[in-house]
Amino acid sequence: MPQRSSLVRNGRALVMNTIQYCSYFYVVLFVGSYVWRLDMSYINPKDVHSPKNHWKLVDVIIDEGPGRCSYAIGTWDDERRIGFRWNGTDENPIGNPQSRGLPTWTMLDEKLHPAVIALAPEDKQSLISSYLNRPRRIELVVDRHPSGRHTLKEREEGKGMYRDLDGHLLANIDEAEFYRAVAREIANRQEAGQHVIYRD
Repeated sequence: MPQRSSLVRNGRALVMNTIQYCSYFYVVLFVGSYVWRLDMSYINPKDVHSPKNHWKLVDVIIDEGPGRCSYAIGTWDDERRIGFRWNGTDENPIGNPQSRGLPTWTMLDEKLHPAVIALAPEDKQSLISSYLNRPRRIELVVDRHPSGRHTLKEREEGKGMYRDLDGHLLANIDEAEFYRAVAREIANRQEAGQHVIYRD
């Protein structure tokens, strides 16, 4: 019966010959419970599912490439959240954060959710807002009357008729006062988590 060392050498030779003479070369590296391609310089964030006892990945919404951030929606302890991580590079494919050699996600402060939603592709923004139970994007538009009065109108993006806002935002003849009120209105809405589209 061949000795173990001989079998190992023969096995290694077979693997090397297979790699050398295959017409289609494709290597997949298995680490733990995920897979990534060696023709990428970092682990695909879609393949990162840890820490599994807390995080359940739903979708990667932004992947900025090697050495940059990725953001995803999912549930952390059954609460819908946005997770983020730093993608790896050639020198460090795992990226950060990581735990015991496994790539992991960490949670974004919920106050920053609107900013990340605004960075996502437009075709995903409504889906993300709906998943996180956040208001849809709100359009604020300045209406100028021939009399010189200014009114700020609002509506949910692409839906229905515009509605006049009140106070200093309604039929205001004082342009400076009107725009100070507009700035306050936008700031208050953003602080409340709304994604505002402003048009003047």
